[in-house]
Amino acid sequence: MPNAGPNIIGKQPGPQPLMFHEGDRAIEEKFNAMGGAARLGNIDHKEIGKVWFFKNGSCICYNKKAKRAFEIHGAIYRKWLEMNGLHFGVPATDETETPDRSGRYNHFEGGKSIYWSPGTGAHAIYGAIRDRWEALGWENSYLGYPMTDEIDFDGGRATGFQHGDIYWWDDLGAIDLRGIVIHYTGMYCFDKIDGLGDDSPFAVISVASANDVATQRTQIYDNMRDGQSRPMVPAMEVYRGKPYGLVLDTVLVEHGPGGDPDKYRDDVKKALLAVHTIGVAALGLIPVVGPIIAPILGPALGALMPGVGDAVSNLLGDKKIGENTRQIGPKELVRLAAREENRNFEGIGFRFDTGRINGRGGSYTLYYGIVPA
Repeated sequence: MPNAGPNIIGKQPGPQPLMFHEGDRAIEEKFNAMGGAARLGNIDHKEIGKVWFFKNGSCICYNKKAKRAFEIHGAIYRKWLEMNGLHFGVPATDETETPDRSGRYNHFEGGKSIYWSPGTGAHAIYGAIRDRWEALGWENSYLGYPMTDEIDFDGGRATGFQHGDIYWWDDLGAIDLRGIVIHYTGMYCFDKIDGLGDDSPFAVISVASANDVATQRTQIYDNMRDGQSRPMVPAMEVYRGKPYGLVLDTVLVEHGPGGDPDKYRDDVKKALLAVHTIGVAALGLIPVVGPIIAPILGPALGALMPGVGDAVSNLLGDKKIGENTRQIGPKELVRLAAREENRNFEGIGFRFDTGRINGRGGSYTLYYGIVPA
């Protein structure tokens, strides 16, 4: 008889006890405390020790750090699944009523939350943007409830809220704004126009956002001389709205005998509306997506107002002294409004300027302020 080897009968595996999962016990206790199947319905499937999913559209998850189980349901549960479920975060609370009693939320591990209200739906918020919203007072802040998930925005991130937005860039941090206001604050003459005594310039200022063009004119600056500063008191508002990117066009015109400056203003607006319509069609980004416009608008601003200089030059002819067209992206608008300090030049307060506008032998700079709305 061949050698059968060592006798191992005593080492054969017998019936093994079922493995105990602490998470399943905590989930089961939560399940029973919430009314069991009578309230939550039948179990659809389980991830052992982690989560039980129910056929009625809810789940109970085990939080290992807290050694407790928490439940998620309804719109918050659906948003959590959309955000990749457990990969988004393990719940750190049950679904809870907000302090203002009009919404619901779940907090999750890793500093993440999903908030819901009847008027806004369910949206995820996390990171520095969530930290800023928390510091302001959550939904009781002036911002209200989130209206979007966090999205890419001009090289950073942003979340839209009922009454404003929070923006984040790694070099600026998290900044909350209801909107911005841009003012024209004054003009400085470096050199007057050749061949004239005292100049009488005025400016036609146009702001093109994604939805519209607004055009205004300044006063006529009679008897403008070299080295003269003309602050605008009070400052003239030229834009009020969201900092989603815009084109600011400043046209400097010499006022002559019999000229109608309001006609110039109206004609400039018509010309710019025409090129704005072409630009909007080229962008293909309108209307606004929720409270935050498509983030590609910033880099695409050049297409918003094509041919601005040509349109205005052809219109004004030799009355035009010069023009400055400035594309200002979302990040720069937010930075100027919330992080830039006020400056002063010859009695004119400002945060940015046109640089020198040169023409017909004259040289001028126009100044602008920008503040949170």
